[in-house]
Amino acid sequence: MATRISWNRFLSEYLNTELSHYLWLRALSYLEYVGYRKMVKALQYQEVNREVYHHLSDEIRHSYLLKELAEKSFEGRYFHVPLEPSFIHCAESYFQDIDREVDLWVENLGQGERPYLCYLLVSYLIEKRAMVVYPQYYAQAPENTFKLILQKIIKDEREHLNYLEEHLAKLPESKAFQSSPIWPFEEARFETFLGDFKQCLA
Repeated sequence: MATRISWNRFLSEYLNTELSHYLWLRALSYLEYVGYRKMVKALQYQEVNREVYHHLSDEIRHSYLLKELAEKSFEGRYFHVPLEPSFIHCAESYFQDIDREVDLWVENLGQGERPYLCYLLVSYLIEKRAMVVYPQYYAQAPENTFKLILQKIIKDEREHLNYLEEHLAKLPESKAFQSSPIWPFEEARFETFLGDFKQCLA
């Protein structure tokens, strides 16, 4: 993806400072939580199959694991540092903008509201992003405790992505989505998210 260089630069800059690393972990945890919350809102009861159940449970577990990792790392020095509203806002805005763009794309198909298709497409975009973010974070993680947690998350995210790719391949909308302008939109929006996070730190 086009954000690889800037993401690596971001990691190199902000993982070297304890407080910014702590806040990054908390922001990442909150992103996982927002993803879980949006999935719950988008899905109807009858749409929760085994794969969706695992996806939901993994997302909230990832959120907790990252939050716990942040609080227990750095000898607990930042345990009581809250995640300020500005960090929460930039994480929520990233998801909301992608949601909105996918909703508009699906609406333009002319088949009315299709929340389950929107769930699949947004999840696919986010899982593709996760498989850029987490492996590179793992490569620069400072110690084994971080790497162990990140390795677990990467395994889960890869399984989610495989499931989504197999499922979407069966849908007639898949080919059009692969060439849609939503992909460069997400890349640009992730760049904006990183910039917003840096601004919050400043």
